[in-house]
Amino acid sequence: MKKKKKIKIKKYEKRKKRITWLTFEEYNLQLSLKFIEWFKQNINDIFLFCFERGLSNNKEEWADFIWYKNELMENEIDFVFDIKKMYKTINNNQFKQMIVQGSTLGGTTLKLPFGFVQWHQSQIQFHHNFELMNNLSK
Repeated sequence: MKKKKKIKIKKYEKRKKRITWLTFEEYNLQLSLKFIEWFKQNINDIFLFCFERGLSNNKEEWADFIWYKNELMENEIDFVFDIKKMYKTINNNQFKQMIVQGSTLGGTTLKLPFGFVQWHQSQIQFHHNFELMNNLSK
């Protein structure tokens, strides 16, 4: 990586109070790779946490479906995903290979089969993406 870009990324980390993959890899490459491997090994449970259960212990409160409906009329999405079906699909090497470090700004995210995860505003945040979700539902 060019020195100029590396300096820019380091300044970005300090300004935004974030750690990038550049820093993870410099600190401990093996540990960084194990971190990605942990996500690959646990993607099913992560998926259920994000879409079915959240922090609820009560099964009666768990979701069965994800409904994408655009109330703001930005696009024409009105689609329901079956969480159980997607759960079975995601435990596939094709989807596990999608779990990689992000590439923008030194890598501040981890890409997932349904979106990405980042550490932002002192908390972990999972983001989902309709197109990726749609790929999991097929």
